[in-house]
Amino acid sequence: MRIPWAYGLAIAFFAVSAGVSFFGFFPQWKHETGQGVIFWRSILSKNGATRYQEELKKDLPDLQAVEDAYAEENYRICNNFAAKNMLIQISIGLFVLGSLLALVSLGMRDVGTVPGTH
Repeated sequence: MRIPWAYGLAIAFFAVSAGVSFFGFFPQWKHETGQGVIFWRSILSKNGATRYQEELKKDLPDLQAVEDAYAEENYRICNNFAAKNMLIQISIGLFVLGSLLALVSLGMRDVGTVPGTH
């Protein structure tokens, strides 16, 4: 028995899954520039490892300042990764629901059969 409304709902779940996964997989649009010690955009903005090291020594003269900066940025990165991980999990869940609804829309007895053979 086919359920026609399940097809539209499956497509909707697939579309929402794709949208949610976009935000989970792609980097933030807000660019960190110049001020970070471990964000890759900040590091690359220094134009070389030597300049990056020199600026670190100038901006963070003692070990405690370096550790504090690392701790702060690591915490921000962990929050960002946790949010992205949640979005990816939601996306996978929506995709699974969409897949199940697609099967329901086809009718479970028709799954795996060649069209026109029964």
